[in-house]
Amino acid sequence: MDKSIQLNKRGDGISVPQLVGLLMAFFVLVVIGYFIFTCSKSQCGGTLLNILPGFNQGRPDKVTGVQIIGYDLIRDKSFYYTGKDWLELEKEVQLDEKSVGPAAGLAIKNFYYSDSSRSSDSGQSYSIDFKYPAGEALRIEEGFWGGLGRRTLNGIKSVIRSENQVQQKKLENAAHIQMDNGLNLYISPDEKVYAKTISDGVVALVPDSVKSQYSSQISAVREWKDSILQGHKDAKTVSITYLDNNLGKTKQEKRFCVERKDPYLIVHLDSPVSGDGACK
Repeated sequence: MDKSIQLNKRGDGISVPQLVGLLMAFFVLVVIGYFIFTCSKSQCGGTLLNILPGFNQGRPDKVTGVQIIGYDLIRDKSFYYTGKDWLELEKEVQLDEKSVGPAAGLAIKNFYYSDSSRSSDSGQSYSIDFKYPAGEALRIEEGFWGGLGRRTLNGIKSVIRSENQVQQKKLENAAHIQMDNGLNLYISPDEKVYAKTISDGVVALVPDSVKSQYSSQISAVREWKDSILQGHKDAKTVSITYLDNNLGKTKQEKRFCVERKDPYLIVHLDSPVSGDGACK
């Protein structure tokens, strides 16, 4: 065989660096494609370009025709709506003639996580409250579940402490239920269930295999929390302060209904109301 032909064939092949580069490019495209198709606007707060570093300089701080702000229950952040995207309310923005900042979203959060906003009667045989409201936290010891002869309450076994396997984290804005059998349940905004027994005082995440036993408690907490929102018989209003640009940025305080459209609690700033009765 002619050596020149052999050399040409060898030269037509893909080198190792080129192959690695192609594989890396393919991997990046797969990741971006997965992100685009699985990341909805409601969960990611906007389009891909709004989230990627270096592409958010075009985020509008002035919106016309829409006056909607919201608080994200899962991400614990304030947002405003452009008519197309939900963008994080990190600084003052102008929605038509009104200017609002992060404090407006915080007002919605504090309204929702306030015991005083609701009736103390949950309609259940047990009481529900925010024992650890906004601004406070319940410290969780995440370990593993086991028996070893320890007391079991309703199928939930106490956490076995282990210096190597127990980690601590904070659980905020959790609704608290005191059960008749001495068990304390804590239900997080994303409806994970944590439990603490009187016997050892350790709080731990309830595994999915046991969580189903507390579906009625999860539903009761959801109904109790949402009882003050628009469309419910105990609906109440939230007070929002904004600046009116038509009046020389005069501070205005109005009351609004709060609507739930998961994962957001929404306020329409162009629809102030005179009292709680307008939200029922």
